[in-house]
Amino acid sequence: MGRYSWPGNVRELEHSIERAIALAGGSEVLQRVHILGSKAVPARRAARGPVTTLRAAVEESEKGAIRAALDHTGGRKAEAAKVLGISRKNLWEKMKLYEI
Repeated sequence: MGRYSWPGNVRELEHSIERAIALAGGSEVLQRVHILGSKAVPARRAARGPVTTLRAAVEESEKGAIRAALDHTGGRKAEAAKVLGISRKNLWEKMKLYEI
């Protein structure tokens, strides 16, 4: 079965063994998946594109939200600011910063 550093205590190990026996459903051999469940197979990370800084991610998110709010309000900045939950001044400053 290989090595596995058990993260829990002995009681948790006992419960996992009992669960594995139940999941094995009468088979003579317990498999790794019976004991470890979803931890038996490492989860693959979905390809999401290049990694970016948190600041850049926040900026892109803010730009998108501002554009969407302006589209939703027909370009009316006071209403867009209200939809976004920020002041008109804050909206104006962000639009200037992001060149919107």
